[in-house]
Amino acid sequence: MQRTRPSLARRQDQSRLGPVPVHPDPVREALSAMRPSPLRLILRCSTRKRAMLLCLILAVIVVPPAAASRLRIAVFGQDPPLSFIDYQGQLAGFDIDFAQALCRQIRFECELIPTEWEELLTGLVQRRVDAVVASISITDERREQVAFTRPYYDSPGRFVARRGRFTEFDPASLAGAQIGVARATTFDAYATDQLGERNTLYRYSTRRDALADLVLGRTDLVFGDHIALHENFLSTEAGAGFELIGPPVSDRAWFGDGIGVAVAKGDTALLALLDEAIAELNRNGVFELIRRGWFDYDIRNLSTTLQAQEDAHGAPLIPDPAS
Repeated sequence: MQRTRPSLARRQDQSRLGPVPVHPDPVREALSAMRPSPLRLILRCSTRKRAMLLCLILAVIVVPPAAASRLRIAVFGQDPPLSFIDYQGQLAGFDIDFAQALCRQIRFECELIPTEWEELLTGLVQRRVDAVVASISITDERREQVAFTRPYYDSPGRFVARRGRFTEFDPASLAGAQIGVARATTFDAYATDQLGERNTLYRYSTRRDALADLVLGRTDLVFGDHIALHENFLSTEAGAGFELIGPPVSDRAWFGDGIGVAVAKGDTALLALLDEAIAELNRNGVFELIRRGWFDYDIRNLSTTLQAQEDAHGAPLIPDPAS
């Protein structure tokens, strides 16, 4: 069974006029405050190390490139800590830092364009932008529309629920559950194919809206990206009392070959340029520097790492941000 939560997503589908104000309550206000500081790593370091990291980040990301070639990059801007609008109205997040580092590496001047999720690939196909950096999974279905670089990181799907709500994780125990997902994502596709007949699916414009309804008890589960669920929910006050359940989900049929940068089909020159830039950012340590500014664990092969942890310990583990 497939439904849209009437409180938010149906009104947005009907209006098609952009975001509709959502429930003005303390829970949603707490969710809206779940925005990490881009200087989180720096502020935790000693004074000397903090200064060194800050100088490196400024040198690699902020300094304008020497060349004047221009690249239009679509970003999402509504999915912290990957990309979001900070309290000063500026784009911030892991994907934003990564996009800026790519531009620096290829010596292009880049314009980052916040774009609605469902318009990201459409804008690329219509050549309104040149590339998309928005944590998009490299799937066969999407390859029919656009081309992808090599993966720059990987994050599996996970289910999150109120602690103790599910003592077992299997199709029988999940039958009849109300599951929230972000609309038009790989998580939506997986839930529709694998869980749609036994469960009620509610689709939301963003994962944050899905989590808000989970906190309010309007759904039983949310299925989404591991990194975002952990960093932007379970590691916050709003996520107290909730937990990841079940193993990581990374079936290639739905989640593809990792997360890549999308470019227009046929733009082989830009694709090759970005592929080499990603490889160089890994070789010279810049990618690792950016990653450490947002996450305390390696994200390049996260699905494999989490599955190995589960196989070894018999239960899903969450990377500890304090480790």
